[in-house]
Amino acid sequence: KGLEYLIVLSCKDPNHAEITCPIVAIQDIYSVVEDGEGCFPQEVLSAVPGEEREHLLMVVYQGGNNAVYRFCMLEESRPSLDMFLECLRILCIYAQQASATKTNPTI
Repeated sequence: KGLEYLIVLSCKDPNHAEITCPIVAIQDIYSVVEDGEGCFPQEVLSAVPGEEREHLLMVVYQGGNNAVYRFCMLEESRPSLDMFLECLRILCIYAQQASATKTNPTI
């Protein structure tokens, strides 16, 4: 409802959140198509077959204690990857603007 978190659920247990990422804390979003394979950990690339790598994305965000976290996702198709990236970028802009409004309200 508040569009504050990107929540990634476990495939094995959809009631269990694997990752809860504050959208306002997202620092960058990478995709193999736009940024190249060099941005991705080798262990991730070795787990994804070559033909599916164009569906791969990685979200980098700042968590508690100023630690930087990252997670990778594999979309089912190139169009779904493009749509996810566009929507997440829009949500990031919205979250940053909402956060700035909360910390610096106009009088």
